[in-house]
Amino acid sequence: MSVNLNARITRTMVALTLIAGLIVYLGLMAYLLFIYEWLYPDPEQVAVWRTADTVMVLLLLAFGLLTASGIGWRLARRIVEPLKSVAGAARRIATGDFSARAVLPSGSFREAAGSARGF
Repeated sequence: MSVNLNARITRTMVALTLIAGLIVYLGLMAYLLFIYEWLYPDPEQVAVWRTADTVMVLLLLAFGLLTASGIGWRLARRIVEPLKSVAGAARRIATGDFSARAVLPSGSFREAAGSARGF
């Protein structure tokens, strides 16, 4: 079933933001509640921000960003694949092959399905 491209992109971008935020939040909670006590068992210096804290925050942010980027890359491929098919069929028609057809990949958006059928 094809879906509206604009709605899908909007929902995906909101989901990416929430997923990245959730990964960072859960990672920080795990670090502060479990790992921090294991790394620094001395309770006298608990309030001091250490270099390891900065590294952990940066690693969590990087992991959240990589996760969001991976999902965004997958969405971009789903948008571009039908367009590549239509472009390839147009090139074949330009060279004289009038039997060329655009193949619609599964899971395509409504707009891509309409352009491939119209082509």
